[in-house]
Amino acid sequence: MSTLTFTLGPAPYNERCAQTRVTTDWLVLQQLEATTYRAALIAVLGPPPADLHMPVVTFHHDFGGYACIEVRYPSGDVVASVYADKLAADLKSWMAANFTAPVLYDDRSQPLPGSRRTAFDCIVDALATCHMLIAQGYGTEREEAVVANLTRAYPGCARMAAALVGEAAGHA
Repeated sequence: MSTLTFTLGPAPYNERCAQTRVTTDWLVLQQLEATTYRAALIAVLGPPPADLHMPVVTFHHDFGGYACIEVRYPSGDVVASVYADKLAADLKSWMAANFTAPVLYDDRSQPLPGSRRTAFDCIVDALATCHMLIAQGYGTEREEAVVANLTRAYPGCARMAAALVGEAAGHA
């Protein structure tokens, strides 16, 4: 059986991201963005089927390397194919998954000082925000789905978010 492969960019298509050979440390930032973007896709679509893999990969070419998400799955796997089709539809923004960008950029595509966060922190923040919205009665089905999907895919982040929300509730 053959394997089908396609790539997704390192960030939602309406969002600013590290630019190859323009942004300082572009490859490191693209890897961070792609890792966070993969989590945002999982937040919306749920964890991928067992036979679908979404590694962050780096490609090298004449202008320098660039990082993206590579989607791989067996050609005959209908469940993986349906999930891949949903991935290909892409997210327009970080907010579509209740995420915030892992890095903020200035007008010259340079990272703003102090704006860089880890993918772990972005996932925890998305979970905590959704938990708070739900607890305050403002959560929708989207927030419920984000919590369920990220909890299944990233249980360590879910434990951290629950601790943060519990701590915040104790100080309210």
